[in-house]
Amino acid sequence: MCSDWWRLDPWTGTVCCEVEECALWAIMGLQGVQLSLAELSQIGVKRVSVRGALSRAILGAFIRAAREMQANGTFTFADDAVSMSTCRYC
Repeated sequence: MCSDWWRLDPWTGTVCCEVEECALWAIMGLQGVQLSLAELSQIGVKRVSVRGALSRAILGAFIRAAREMQANGTFTFADDAVSMSTCRYC
């Protein structure tokens, strides 16, 4: 099992995996982490998870829209909205 190969690097304090024995997995969508799929692939990552990043992005757009309406009384946030023809369930 892959978890049998995880170890703590005593110099950096980070968790490392023996690449020969298991596929590397990365969690992306975190603030400040700007690696592309191509870059992740180059360092050996085989699986990428975004966990709750998409829901946080949606919530961020909702909060920005609410703040715009409250502060400015404007609705320009709608320019970035998905069109009704694109949204099958709207």
